[in-house]
Amino acid sequence: MLRLLLDIHIKPVVATQVLRVRPKCPIESLLRWHDGTYRTATDMEILEAAHRESSTLVTYDQRTIPLLLRNWALRDRPHAGVIFVDGKTMRMDDVGSQVRSLTAVWDAHQHEDWTNRVQYLRASAEQ
Repeated sequence: MLRLLLDIHIKPVVATQVLRVRPKCPIESLLRWHDGTYRTATDMEILEAAHRESSTLVTYDQRTIPLLLRNWALRDRPHAGVIFVDGKTMRMDDVGSQVRSLTAVWDAHQHEDWTNRVQYLRASAEQ
């Protein structure tokens, strides 16, 4: 089952609003996950913890996460999936678009295995 973990660049209100429209969607902000323990963790620590809990990371970080994923792939090291958000197509402050798009991903892929899956979040056509 798809579980979403929003990185620190995504406002916690996104998780709150997704839960308002999809109460069964397991979604949490990194800022609140494990009482904020991972707020200052490294990308590797976050991905390791997310993998242990089968949580797919949703992130705007296209600078360091892709390199880490490539290194892990070379060592056959699994992760629980990553959904990249491109700031050029979806601004960090566009909560409505983030909520609609994550809800659409949840609706379409909630029962799929996200192990080692990487994809980009697309703006939902629903306005």
